[in-house]
This record gives sequence, structure tokens and C-alpha cells, in this order.
Amino acid sequence: MRFALPITVAAREPLDTFRITLQNYHKLNHPWKAVEALSRPEIAHPPMMEKDPKLILAENCLSKLTEEPFASVHYAALLQRKHLLPTEPFGDSKIGLFEDGEISYKHAALHWAEYTTAINDPPSSFLLKLSGFILSVAAVTWSEELVDIKGGSEATTINVQIDVRTQLTDWAYSLPPPKRTKIPLSEFFVTAHEKLRHKLTEDGDDSLLAYLPAVRLGQFYSIGGKSDDDFRKAYVYKKIVVDGYTKILGKRSPLTLKARTTWANEFFSRQCIAEAETELLEIASIQKEVSGEGSLPYLEALQLLGSAQYCLTKFGNAFISLKESGRGLFRLLGNENWAYQVNDLYMGIGPQ
Repeated sequence: MRFALPITVAAREPLDTFRITLQNYHKLNHPWKAVEALSRPEIAHPPMMEKDPKLILAENCLSKLTEEPFASVHYAALLQRKHLLPTEPFGDSKIGLFEDGEISYKHAALHWAEYTTAINDPPSSFLLKLSGFILSVAAVTWSEELVDIKGGSEATTINVQIDVRTQLTDWAYSLPPPKRTKIPLSEFFVTAHEKLRHKLTEDGDDSLLAYLPAVRLGQFYSIGGKSDDDFRKAYVYKKIVVDGYTKILGKRSPLTLKARTTWANEFFSRQCIAEAETELLEIASIQKEVSGEGSLPYLEALQLLGSAQYCLTKFGNAFISLKESGRGLFRLLGNENWAYQVNDLYMGIGPQ
């Protein structure tokens, strides 16, 4: 009688149970060789012996971020429409990360700066590639994809990008001056969005889309501003959006009113408090009619109005505005939300 020879696990070869033989043509990798390849990646990837692994990772990330369709004006613009005009028709279901491309793009979007800033001596070729990405429309796509990847409230949309700018700035100052000057830090975020804005204005097919890069630039300078000139630019960009929305959508459009409210907020840093009060009185009045007195847009405008009145020492008017907005915000958001707690702060300081 013929018995099959025992087969060890170490053989790592698939068994044909019908014939009780090994299928050599389906032979798997030898386990020890596989372990060695994993332990010593330069065996599996010879270029890693010649280049800094961190440099390779950073280059691969930048290559992924600048692929089509991510580098196209159409793709970046439709992502901004998706995020900034959620009530508008959104006809392209292919916009966003899907299927096999999702993981690699997500990884590149989240880690390219980490890999880049780990390089101690970046070659000129890499700095050229980095500069090309920072100044391209692909950087707008990266910024917008982060909105979906990271999630969070609209108020935190630009925070990650500002953190990346800080990361790159710290790294650049550790490099020799000749290399540092090849990194366009002062143009980070701004040039890419201006480029998209110019192309959309030039194209002219959708007049509303051309104002969306200015929305992001206003947010960027408002949240990440470092100087009076930066805050002035926040004011200017937000005014551009208000004027554009008013012209296209009209004065009573919810989008126009929202843009006006965020623009009015910039009056405070410019010490134009009386102008802020005048603007917010009109905004709150229209919001009450358009959105309703229990709506969040109306309550936010009313709270900001109360802040302006408080700064002008019109305490009676301020407390009326703050009490009404406080009751509404408590009902909508609860007492743990910072927007409601701002009212508590004003009401607590006032009597003192």
C-alpha cells in the first residue's frame, strides 16, 4: 500500500489534495527569503541602497499628489464647489477619492510634509519638485481633499494646511540659505489658489466658481495670519467674495449673507467697530426674514452684532442681542458649545 509522504508547513507549498502531491507551479515564496526581504528592504528595492528612504517616500508622495486628475483645474474647482456650495447642484459623481486610488492618495496627502521635513540634505531636484507642487493647482486639490480626509467643522478646515506651513517653515530654516531660498514658503497656499482663481475667471463658464478660491484665501489669512498685512488681506479677499456673490446671487441670498457675516468679522481686527455694527444690523435684519429667528445664521449674526455693541459700550443693546442669541444657541447647540459660551463670557464680564 502506498502512503503519501508527510508535508511540513515549512515547505510553504500548496497541496493538491486530489492527487496528494505538491503543486510546484503554484509554489509560494520561501519563508526565510521572504523574511529577509522584509527585514532588509534594500534587497527587494535596490534603489533604497542609493537614496535616502525618506527622500524616496517624499518623492513618491509628491508624484501621487500631482497626478491627473488631481492636478487639473476642473477637478480642484469641483471639489471647492462640493465643499463651499453644498446647496448647488453637484453633477460629477467621480469627484473625490474612490477605490484603489484612495489609499495611496490619502497616504500622500497626510504624510508628504512629514517625509519631506525628515530629509536632512534635500537635493536640488527634489526642491524643484516640491516647489512645483506648492505653486500648482494640485496643491488646491490636496487642500480640498483634506476636508474630506480629516473631517471636522468648517471652522477647522484650514488648520491642517496652516500646520503644514509651520512644519515646512521650521524645516526650511534648518537648511543652508541657498537651499532654503528654493522653497516658496511665502507663496504656500496663496499662489496655487490665485492660479486657480485666475484660470476660472479666464474660463468664465461658471462665474460663481471663480470666487471660491477667494473664500479659501480669506479663511487662510484670517486664521493663519501673522501680521496686520495678513489680516488686511483677509478683509480684502472676503470683500471680493461678498461683492461677487451680491452681484451674482443678490443681497438676500443665504450664501451672500454668510459671506457678509464672515467679512464683517474682519472689521474687529481693523478696529472698525462702528462699521461692523452698521453692517451687522443690516445682516441680522435680513437673516431674520430669510432664515428665521431660530436659525443658526441669524443667531450667529446677532451674536456678532452684540459683540460690536459691547465694544462700543452700548451695553443695553449688547445684552439684548446677546441674550436673544444665547437662548437660541443654547437651544440649537447646547451649553457645551463654544459659540454659546462666548455669550456667557460677555454677560459675565458686563456687570463687573
